[in-house]
Amino acid sequence: MQACLAYLSGHYKTTLVNRSLLSGQEKQTTLEMVFDPPARGESTIDAAWAFIESSVPQKQLDAVKGMRAKRDGTGVVFDVWEDKAERFTYAVEYVRERDGHVNFDIFKCKALPELIEEEE
Repeated sequence: MQACLAYLSGHYKTTLVNRSLLSGQEKQTTLEMVFDPPARGESTIDAAWAFIESSVPQKQLDAVKGMRAKRDGTGVVFDVWEDKAERFTYAVEYVRERDGHVNFDIFKCKALPELIEEEE
């Protein structure tokens, strides 16, 4: 969509920069982690951090910014620097191969889902 609009407006020769869906920050990508089934007995944010802390190298943990829970309880969204995003999707594939299964998936968020307000 961005590329189409850029082409139509004559800006097709310039490079489009990724922006966070959460904060609008340039060069960040919003990732979505969806649990199947939804996390129970612990918050979705706690479940997401448990996976990230156990599967992503310590130096990559600082790349996670602004984690927010989805209102429907099925997962979270968070920002990472665009050059770090693939590491998170590879981590899921690694755990899937190592353990034979995972109960969630991580992918680039195309549209921001309804989120729980921070003060709730």
